[in-house]
Amino acid sequence: MGKGKKNSKAKKLSAKKNESSTTAASPAKLLLEQGNIALSRVEPELALQFFERAYQIDSNDTDVMDALSDVLVRLNEPEKALSFLMKSTQIAPTENPGKWLCMAQLLEGQEALNSYNRGIELLKSTGSGDSNEQASVAKQLAKAYSGVAELYLTDLCYDEDAETQCERAVSDALACDASSIDALHAQASLRLSQSRTSEACDIIQQVYDIISRRRDAVIHRTVVEELQGDSDSGNLSTEENEFPSAELCVTTAKMLLECSCVRPEMAQKALDMIVSLLHDDDENIELWYLAGVAEMTICSQQTTPDYEAANYYLSQAKIMIEELRQQYQQQNSIQEIDSCSVLPFEDELSLVLSHLKIIEQSSQSGAQATIPMGNQNDDDEEWSSDEDNMDCESSAMDC
Repeated sequence: MGKGKKNSKAKKLSAKKNESSTTAASPAKLLLEQGNIALSRVEPELALQFFERAYQIDSNDTDVMDALSDVLVRLNEPEKALSFLMKSTQIAPTENPGKWLCMAQLLEGQEALNSYNRGIELLKSTGSGDSNEQASVAKQLAKAYSGVAELYLTDLCYDEDAETQCERAVSDALACDASSIDALHAQASLRLSQSRTSEACDIIQQVYDIISRRRDAVIHRTVVEELQGDSDSGNLSTEENEFPSAELCVTTAKMLLECSCVRPEMAQKALDMIVSLLHDDDENIELWYLAGVAEMTICSQQTTPDYEAANYYLSQAKIMIEELRQQYQQQNSIQEIDSCSVLPFEDELSLVLSHLKIIEQSSQSGAQATIPMGNQNDDDEEWSSDEDNMDCESSAMDC
């Protein structure tokens, strides 16, 4: 299982656990409150400073540890986050079930499964509570069971009863929250692994509809509603308020592309979703690459294909990768570069170049392109424009 994906899913799970009590007027609690305010304003670096100061004052406060793990995951420092989660679970193992779920996303194999099971056990014992609390617990359980299913599709896929356990986890997740995108993704992945492609297409179509509905609901909020403080609830349902993350949308787009071999119309839906994501983040190389693949897929379905758009998207991805490789060369000495067998992002560049070559050949011959898509949902192929990944040890290609 790719670390990037673990990190990206830990961000979603950790958000559920960062509501610490600030009623006590101790310095640590006051700093914790200030940190949470900074997080609500999307200022994780500032929040980290507040949390670190709080930890210096009280290094045994598990609320502070949980908050630190949350912000460290957001800042892409999973190892530090894991150390705080482990300490927190040792000091207060029965408090805050969410930290067990977050920790599971940072672990692998049986350790991850044990952490999920512990979190699920605690969530089930939280009591009935009011309807809002019950709904919140149900959604957390759905995410946890979805994580278990993902483990049986990846790390634990060679276990003797992996398919049975995965099926059970998916069923449990959907029983908790039938509209959970995580659960539906897990179910679609399971169906694809079982070669039940038509069923997978139906499921991913359902996911696409849910995401589209939620995105449309947010887009159509008026400025007046937000100024009046209605953006958190307003006239939107609970489901509509749960705006899907970029990571979930990217995974959905990949699955749509994978299903387009059976249902060609899904390629256009994948492209629409990817282009929408590019409007929010045009520095994401993977999005440019996926947009190019989606355009190529659409062209392959046409009698007289026009590869201009596909060439544009893929060329942009190529330029961005080459810029990152150039930055890497500038930031590292000749000795460090020579110690690596290849420069970072070698695989990604080769993939983009192979697609561009196919476009060139197809344009010259007028024939439809044969796209070497493989599995677009392969989580081990992580793309990033983050300069931190231009390091020998953490690059796309290890030395």
